[in-house]
Amino acid sequence: MKKIYDLDLPTMPENGVPSNTVIAIDGPAGSGKSTLAKQLADTFKLLYVDTGAMYRALTWAAIQNKVDFSNEDALAQLLAQSDLTLDSGVKSIVVRWDSKDISSEIRSSDIEANVSEVASHAIVRKEMVAIQRNISRSTGVVMEGRDIGSVVFPLADVKIYLDASVETRAIRRHKQLSKNDSSCTVQNVQADIIRRDKLDTERKESPLTISPDAMIFDNSNLSISEQLKEITSIVLFVIERSLPKLPEKQLPIATQTLKYKFAVGGMNTLLRFMGGK
Repeated sequence: MKKIYDLDLPTMPENGVPSNTVIAIDGPAGSGKSTLAKQLADTFKLLYVDTGAMYRALTWAAIQNKVDFSNEDALAQLLAQSDLTLDSGVKSIVVRWDSKDISSEIRSSDIEANVSEVASHAIVRKEMVAIQRNISRSTGVVMEGRDIGSVVFPLADVKIYLDASVETRAIRRHKQLSKNDSSCTVQNVQADIIRRDKLDTERKESPLTISPDAMIFDNSNLSISEQLKEITSIVLFVIERSLPKLPEKQLPIATQTLKYKFAVGGMNTLLRFMGGK
């Protein structure tokens, strides 16, 4: 079967995509979700949200406050009484916990080894999902994580499942982690990725799954620029075919545009406040 990103796809229109577009990117650890999502957000002028960083931040806070990773209620209380913010930086997202910039600290191997357990708790995920949905009520987003297309935004405009071989993911993650931890090895990172994959896919609450309507994209052998080009084409392909078509000859152009914006904007807003988008 010919892959969708090998087809003759449309180029970027002058006005890009609708400003309330929601693009959901899911995938396992080390698949390159953060890098791709940030670039897509820049390309389409949408807000980038790294949900993994949110769970990493809570894991960091648990360590700082000596909260057991298995204590669901204590973790939820810690999240509720603290101020977690994400700001789009020049090159990457800036994560702050009670105003403290912890962007670098949450990328340590210690956080990497424990974030899946923290993220497995139902109450924690419920609170995080509420925060994530609330962000999209006022703007379009490119959001990446493990359950974005399946749980957070089941009615997302575009769903991408990003994947890569375990070996490729281990090399990528090692390159990232070694900046803060020179003792980590590719072999150890790969073993941890395999362990995390098992935890993420088998957990009871919002496991890592591939949504039936998501497009699977394996980037094992693609450069970042190649990924961006092909995923951009996929997004445009889906958006172009999902926008409702109004009978052009029945109304003046200005009226058509106004009613179209009202209908689509109103429906999207309603769906978001219902929790579906």
